[in-house]
Amino acid sequence: LGLALINLAYLGAERVFHLGLLAVAAGIVMSFYWPTAQAWLGQGEDRRHLLRALGVFNVAWSLGILVGPAAGGHLFSAAWRYPFAVAGCGCTLIFVGLLLIRVRRSPLADPAPEVAVATGRDGRFLPIAWVANFCTFFATATVRSLFPKYASDLGLGAGLLGDLFALIGLAQLTCFFLITRTDRWQFRFWPIAMAQILDVVGLLLLACGRHPVHFALGLI
Repeated sequence: LGLALINLAYLGAERVFHLGLLAVAAGIVMSFYWPTAQAWLGQGEDRRHLLRALGVFNVAWSLGILVGPAAGGHLFSAAWRYPFAVAGCGCTLIFVGLLLIRVRRSPLADPAPEVAVATGRDGRFLPIAWVANFCTFFATATVRSLFPKYASDLGLGAGLLGDLFALIGLAQLTCFFLITRTDRWQFRFWPIAMAQILDVVGLLLLACGRHPVHFALGLI
């Protein structure tokens, strides 16, 4: 409901100050959503079912990141108010659906055996994952904030820009789908290292590229 009101409020924004307030409000609303959703997904699930539940959730979330920017870009090309109006109405429908849908819970499984606390080399994995996660989100936020200005200076339209950003969702959807098929990537260093290397290559393509194909490869 909060996101619905925020998107609809964009229709009346007239100053940069208004946009800043709405951005802060959106961040506050999403900070309530993500921890609640993750905790809800993991409630009463063992490790195997939790992997599947999180995988399905992330695939669905990535599908939204794939469809949203592409649709929003083309709607913005028609009229700047259209994407905000559609997003506001969509969030309202989701809110109503959450109130009406009853979630069926399966009986709790037997508690899983306790896992020994990681020590030594394995104990250093979590801090490495934190740093890698920070770097990835920092790079993604930078691209989402600065690349639209860069693209507009190069003469790229809103529709093409939306299609390019949709490639981020396509890449995430593909990765999340693949990692739900196996757990061999868990607690391994090479997936983290590979992701950081690909991030660097993508940022270099965005910084040095001048053609939409370069940008598409960088965003993927």
